[in-house]
Amino acid sequence: MVDKVKVDRRVIKTKKAIHQAFLTLFYTKNIESITINDIADLANVNRGTVYLHYSDKYDLLDHLIAEHIQNMIGFCNPDSGARMRDELTPLFEYLKANIAFLRLCLLRIRQLYFESI
Repeated sequence: MVDKVKVDRRVIKTKKAIHQAFLTLFYTKNIESITINDIADLANVNRGTVYLHYSDKYDLLDHLIAEHIQNMIGFCNPDSGARMRDELTPLFEYLKANIAFLRLCLLRIRQLYFESI
């Protein structure tokens, strides 16, 4: 029997605060302008707490993007036998609910890519 790893509620609450703080800043500032101090201040945690969970702001962004990708993959189940419309409806509802973040990621990543050329 495999024991489930129990995550401390404080860790979950702290990460949620960090994510929310980052997203708030990400919606209003260029990622290059966001500092770990900004994130920590807005999340009401110490700077070291942010570094305890993420190596830098780009690592935090990567985790947020990976979380969204995992959530979207979870909606895909081609072997379920359901009609495609029934399969895709939850995915499109998820995309609609998270459109601001996803759109911003695509715009910012495109900007970074074209600026580096």
